[in-house]
Amino acid sequence: MPGLQLSGLASGFDWKTFTDSVMEMERAPARRYEAEQAKNDNKKSQLSSLGTKMASLQTAMTALASSSLGAGRKVVNESSSAVVQASVSSSTPVGTYEVQVTQLATASRLTGSTITDPSSIPNGTLKIKGTTNSSVKYTEINITSGMSVSDIVAKINASEAGITAICDLAGTQIVLTNQITGAGNDIEVTDESGGALKAILGLGEPPTYAKDTELTINGLEFTSADTTLNSVDHGIAGLTLKADATMLSKVDPAMASPETLTVSADASGMRSKIDTFVSSFNAVADFIESSTSYTTTAGKSTAGPLADNREIQTWLNQLRSTAFGSPAYGAIKNLSTLGLNFSSSNSRITISNSTKLDAALTDHASDVAKFFNNTATGSQGLATAFVTKLDAYIGTDGTAGQLSTKLETYTKANASLDKQIANLDRYLVQRRSQLEAGFMAMETAQSKMTQMQTQLTNAFGQKK
Repeated sequence: MPGLQLSGLASGFDWKTFTDSVMEMERAPARRYEAEQAKNDNKKSQLSSLGTKMASLQTAMTALASSSLGAGRKVVNESSSAVVQASVSSSTPVGTYEVQVTQLATASRLTGSTITDPSSIPNGTLKIKGTTNSSVKYTEINITSGMSVSDIVAKINASEAGITAICDLAGTQIVLTNQITGAGNDIEVTDESGGALKAILGLGEPPTYAKDTELTINGLEFTSADTTLNSVDHGIAGLTLKADATMLSKVDPAMASPETLTVSADASGMRSKIDTFVSSFNAVADFIESSTSYTTTAGKSTAGPLADNREIQTWLNQLRSTAFGSPAYGAIKNLSTLGLNFSSSNSRITISNSTKLDAALTDHASDVAKFFNNTATGSQGLATAFVTKLDAYIGTDGTAGQLSTKLETYTKANASLDKQIANLDRYLVQRRSQLEAGFMAMETAQSKMTQMQTQLTNAFGQKK
């Protein structure tokens, strides 16, 4: 009887609503499981965020733990009108260098005499040696009768002689200049035609001889074939000097005063890494304190999402202890020597004295570097110790270590809760089916009784 499926049709009792209420009550454990899952998911999200912040701190400390920390160099020319430009590398010794340029490198040049009759140039071959070339010592320039001086210039420039040729507008004079400088790199011109062609072109005079750059560094003399001197020329690691020809041309080079170059540690690179360490550490400290603390509002105390996870608080305490306990190195006794201190009201690190930090980086760069990256047994530098701790917390790539174990614990807990919820839901489906079947049977029985009562009433109710 399809109509009996309607709740209370025969009995007048809304058993469907009653069944829903029973199901709602009996599903209470599942709701508790789901609430617990939501808390676990929130903890996983919090731990993942913490992992990201710790990975940033790990990167910052790895930079400070690098053996190249403190190796940066900078150079300053103390002269007001600098003639010498300088660059340095991490291998350049710190110190002062007095540099005096006495001569700039020049190129060999051959200035031809005036050509009296440019139209009389005969056939012939010139051999020109310009830029030193290991495979071609002389370059042949074949000249034919009737060529203009500008044609000859163009042919020389197009050859492999390594010579730059020009002529005057009238086409009556040639000037040849070698393309490289330095003593011994001199122009040579020979005439395979017996000398007549060379004579007509006015190239019979000897060239001006090329010269090396000559300078002194702290009183020692050095030379270079060009205007740039590097460690090959003077033997000082990483130091490159370039004499400015434009400036020297304005004065007598022999009268030039020595210029003082000061090579020192590049504190800016180290300062940047320390600033990053401080900001990364504070991000971790703020996050842990916020997520593990209890807050009270209007008399009601609320726990942070990780308040029950004391191990996370232990990590922060261990990092603080590591920072406090880092061994001294040279002039750097502790973080306070660098102008860094822990706040009295929280776990943050503050740069309380920026001037003190900059002075330490400038005056004791090597000690600062070792304070952070010392790897000697029993004397582990601060950054090196931090990296070791962080590797244990989050692994070397930020996805492993103790943090990964914690995430896996919550993942497994939620998987177990999923099974319990599924089992309860299956039971409740069966339970609903049983209740509905019972109430439907009641409705059927009630309907039959009503029918029988009606029949009895109809049968006996009409007798007088």
